[in-house]
Amino acid sequence: MLEWLLETRHDATMAVLVGLMAGSLRALWPWQAADRTLLAPVGGVGEVAVVVGLVVLGAVAVLVLIHSGERIDQPRSDQTLDV
Repeated sequence: MLEWLLETRHDATMAVLVGLMAGSLRALWPWQAADRTLLAPVGGVGEVAVVVGLVVLGAVAVLVLIHSGERIDQPRSDQTLDV
């Protein structure tokens, strides 16, 4: 169903998916009290640096996966098609 939605209503489907991801960011905020209220980082620069480092690591992992997927999909130049 998702594939069909992306083919027929790409922009609307992407808007909904981005909205779902943006809405879930509140639940992923690492600094929350027991009653789920959001807190500011209190651990100083080191604690924030760890979170930023993990975000960068995740972005690099996604870029590596995209790049390797593109390389796998491209036919090699030494391959010949026998008809």
